[in-house]
Amino acid sequence: IQRIYSDRLCASIFREAMDRFVKNESSNFIQMYFEEAHNLFPKKNEADLTLIYNRIAKEGAKLNLVSYDGFSTHQS
Repeated sequence: IQRIYSDRLCASIFREAMDRFVKNESSNFIQMYFEEAHNLFPKKNEADLTLIYNRIAKEGAKLNLVSYDGFSTHQS
Protein backbone atom coordinates (compact mmCIF):
# COMPACT_ATOMS: atom_id res chain seq x y z
CA ILE A 1 0.00 0.00 0.00
CA GLN A 2 2.85 2.39 0.82
CA ARG A 3 4.30 1.94 -2.64
CA ILE A 4 0.94 2.52 -4.34
CA TYR A 5 0.41 5.83 -2.54
CA SER A 6 4.00 6.91 -3.14
CA ASP A 7 3.65 6.14 -6.85
CA ARG A 8 0.37 8.04 -7.10
CA LEU A 9 1.65 11.05 -5.20
CA CYS A 10 4.86 11.27 -7.23
CA ALA A 11 2.98 10.81 -10.51
CA SER A 12 0.55 13.59 -9.60
CA ILE A 13 3.35 15.99 -8.65
CA PHE A 14 5.26 15.11 -11.82
CA ARG A 15 2.20 15.58 -14.07
CA GLU A 16 1.43 19.00 -12.62
CA ALA A 17 5.06 20.10 -12.93
CA MET A 18 5.26 18.84 -16.52
CA ASP A 19 2.00 20.60 -17.39
CA ARG A 20 3.37 23.90 -16.04
CA PHE A 21 6.61 23.34 -17.95
CA VAL A 22 4.82 22.68 -21.25
CA LYS A 23 2.60 25.74 -20.78
CA ASN A 24 5.67 27.82 -19.87
CA GLU A 25 4.09 28.78 -16.55
CA SER A 26 6.04 29.50 -13.40
CA SER A 27 6.67 26.36 -11.45
CA ASN A 28 6.79 25.41 -7.81
CA PHE A 29 10.08 24.25 -6.36
CA ILE A 30 9.32 20.88 -4.81
CA GLN A 31 11.69 18.86 -2.69
CA MET A 32 10.79 15.25 -1.94
CA TYR A 33 12.42 13.15 0.75
CA PHE A 34 12.01 9.38 0.72
CA GLU A 35 12.83 7.58 3.93
CA GLU A 36 13.64 3.92 3.31
CA ALA A 37 13.74 4.70 -0.40
CA HIS A 38 15.28 1.34 -1.22
CA ASN A 39 11.87 -0.15 -0.39
CA LEU A 40 10.09 2.16 -2.87
CA PHE A 41 12.47 2.58 -5.76
CA PRO A 42 12.47 -0.35 -8.15
CA LYS A 43 15.73 -2.16 -8.68
CA LYS A 44 14.75 -2.82 -12.28
CA ASN A 45 15.97 -1.12 -15.43
CA GLU A 46 16.90 2.50 -14.65
CA ALA A 47 16.20 3.47 -18.26
CA ASP A 48 12.55 2.40 -17.96
CA LEU A 49 10.81 5.79 -17.97
CA THR A 50 7.41 4.22 -17.36
CA LEU A 51 8.46 4.07 -13.69
CA ILE A 52 7.74 7.43 -12.06
CA TYR A 53 10.86 7.43 -9.90
CA ASN A 54 13.07 7.02 -12.98
CA ARG A 55 11.27 9.91 -14.70
CA ILE A 56 11.74 12.16 -11.69
CA ALA A 57 15.43 11.24 -11.55
CA LYS A 58 15.89 11.92 -15.26
CA GLU A 59 13.62 14.92 -15.87
CA GLY A 60 13.01 16.36 -12.41
CA ALA A 61 15.67 19.08 -12.50
CA LYS A 62 14.08 20.92 -15.44
CA LEU A 63 10.74 20.78 -13.58
CA ASN A 64 12.22 22.08 -10.30
CA LEU A 65 11.64 18.70 -8.64
CA VAL A 66 14.37 17.41 -6.38
CA SER A 67 14.25 14.06 -4.62
CA TYR A 68 16.35 12.72 -1.80
CA ASP A 69 16.36 9.28 -0.32
CA GLY A 70 17.00 8.66 3.33
CA PHE A 71 19.15 5.65 2.55
CA SER A 72 21.94 7.63 0.88
CA THR A 73 21.99 10.34 3.55
CA HIS A 74 22.52 7.99 6.50
CA GLN A 75 25.89 8.36 8.20
CA SER A 76 27.85 5.27 9.15
